Amino acid sequence: MGTASDHEMAVGQAFDSVAATYDAVFGAGERTRRLRNLIHTLIGSLATPSSHILDINCGTGTDAIALAAMGHSVVGLDISPLMIKEAKTKSSGMSQVHFLEGSYRALDSLGIKDFDLVLSNFGGLNCAPDMAELGVQAAHVLNPGGLFVAVVMPPVSLWDIGSKCARGQFFNAARRAWTGRATAEFDRTSFRVYYHSPSDLTKSLRPNFRRIDLVGLNIFSPPPHAGTFAASFPRLSHALAGLDDIVGSLPLLRSMGDHYVAVFQKRADR
Repeated sequence: MGTASDHEMAVGQAFDSVAATYDAVFGAGERTRRLRNLIHTLIGSLATPSSHILDINCGTGTDAIALAAMGHSVVGLDISPLMIKEAKTKSSGMSQVHFLEGSYRALDSLGIKDFDLVLSNFGGLNCAPDMAELGVQAAHVLNPGGLFVAVVMPPVSLWDIGSKCARGQFFNAARRAWTGRATAEFDRTSFRVYYHSPSDLTKSLRPNFRRIDLVGLNIFSPPPHAGTFAASFPRLSHALAGLDDIVGSLPLLRSMGDHYVAVFQKRADR
């Protein structure tokens, strides 16, 4: 279906620039660990024992390694060579997880298939503009009835809007929802980020998948990047996280978190 695009190469170069410090900066926080645990618990409830799982946009392999430790056979895929290098170092000695450098646009040419579940966590899909193409590729490598679990940043985030309005950044508060895109800056390297709403993602994947679940994450509670608020108001942050657990599946609100997790099942006729 194609090799990595210029956009993907820019994404790979950006994450190469932060690979060595990525886990220390992004993965060490309590809120990040909480979200990862939620996703791992969800997958544990969905996947049968010893499932074959593909983790696309796997980064330094944290999710893939955790899922392998749960007894699954996991392949991690990422466009960044240095992120894959970190993942291989972290997983040294583990036989149930393997890492490949490559593009989601070329799953059909990588020689990998027969997966029971495909995962993309923490907004990896927000680096990709074409969800329809991803749907074709994911369907190609999934077994009949296989699952696709996507953790994605939507255009409308109540936390993002509220926090920016509180700082008087009214234009910036509306820009994410209005344009559906932004520019991410990584150590003098930048790339375009695309915000996919649950409805748009579902429509793009519909030829090959049906959506079976949708839950909003960090609707009212501080997301991983809001460390200052969480440190200043720990009790409030904890209470808001509990509120998210209650309202995360409610219509409308579930589309307005900092992220949402959508679960899709491959159609039987695909």
